[in-house]
Amino acid sequence: PRFVVAAPEQWTAPAGRSGAISDAPGHHSRRLTKYPRVESRSYMPADPHVPDMHDVVVVGAGPAGSRYARRAAEQGLDVVVFEQGEVGEPLACSGHVSTDLWAYTEDAREELFQNEISGARFHTGGPGSDDHPFYKDEVISNVIDRVGLDRHLADLARAAGADVREGHTVVGVSEGRQPLENASGERRDPRAAPPTVVARGDDGGETHRAKMVAGCDGPTCRVRRGLALTEPGGPLHGGLRLREAGAPP
Repeated sequence: PRFVVAAPEQWTAPAGRSGAISDAPGHHSRRLTKYPRVESRSYMPADPHVPDMHDVVVVGAGPAGSRYARRAAEQGLDVVVFEQGEVGEPLACSGHVSTDLWAYTEDAREELFQNEISGARFHTGGPGSDDHPFYKDEVISNVIDRVGLDRHLADLARAAGADVREGHTVVGVSEGRQPLENASGERRDPRAAPPTVVARGDDGGETHRAKMVAGCDGPTCRVRRGLALTEPGGPLHGGLRLREAGAPP
């Protein structure tokens, strides 16, 4: 069997399941839509008698982790999510989002919405420099309660059946190798055993095994480091080009 270590929203289902998790708003059927695979490993078949064996362990309960956990749980998978602190705390970034957010929040607009944005003034030379206004006639983005968004998405994951555990810091992610022979000299499958995740909470350490681990814990990603996954090719740069009205392109 092939199990998968992947980033959020880029999962390819294990053998025996068709496709991957759907992203369509309001989509709750069991037919899955494919996403590109990030990286996969061949693992030993999961032992049903091993305690704390999950289908999916998600590290990080930000928007990506909670949304991913929700979609996996909606497919009937056993999902556990570890969040280092309290979901949404501390505030990780601003609440400036694209308007398509509301397709994924299950009627939470009234709860989360704060403002509409139709443009901005850009200062390319720093504070006090000339501004470059950029406005459109229609709304192009929204401002929301960003902490509320995290908590709302985590609640949706819980409602779908995911076990979201706050106050649990993942301190280790590893994959073990099976000896080629057992004590009786019989050959064993040389592939790796399913990944092991160690989390530390108020009650001490916990060890969990999973068919798949999703690293949704930000740019430092302990999952990536623990499993020696390929590092990103480099930073993703953005650019802004402004042109005076009436000037040639």
